[in-house]
Amino acid sequence: MATFGALAYFLTLLWQSVQGYSALTTGFAFVVPSGLALVGTFAGGRAATRAGTRTTLLLALAISTAGAAGLAVTISADRPYAVIAVPLAVLSLGQGMVFVTMFAAASTGVPPEDQGIGSGIATTGQQIGGAVGLALLIALAGAVTGSHAEADPARVVDGIRAAVWAITAGIGLTALAVLNLRRPPSAIRATNTAAAGTAAELSGDRGR
Repeated sequence: MATFGALAYFLTLLWQSVQGYSALTTGFAFVVPSGLALVGTFAGGRAATRAGTRTTLLLALAISTAGAAGLAVTISADRPYAVIAVPLAVLSLGQGMVFVTMFAAASTGVPPEDQGIGSGIATTGQQIGGAVGLALLIALAGAVTGSHAEADPARVVDGIRAAVWAITAGIGLTALAVLNLRRPPSAIRATNTAAAGTAAELSGDRGR
């Protein structure tokens, strides 16, 4: 959330302060990424069911990293929306997949009576990460932009680009953290028990 949640702020800054979009036009500009994020949630849920949470989360973060890097490369003061929308669409699709698998991962292995606590911790982390991450990214963008941003929109773009590169790095680091995710012992025991039961049934069938 320190990465994904901050994008809306910097895109609004780009479209309104640099490219001169109205508030209404900016709102319409977010229709495409919002719609693809919704598609990503459905795709992420289906993929997690078939391939597992860890694999799906890694795939979603890889897609998001590629989209964020493409967005950082694409951003400029005079770049048309149609060009920016391409990497933004890729990033938004990955973002939607990350959301659904992130909460699935947070609740995996948690006892049923503690599911509310686990979900609450995940949601709290999401909100705190978004607030702290946005503050740090704004500080970074401000340091790059300097004190003469109003007179030079190109400096504003430089600050936005630096923030998007930082977002890209954050998503990539998250993917590295996900590589260390392992199935909880309870899930492994349940799988082993099921496998043993299946083997016993097959042995019984052969014996008969």
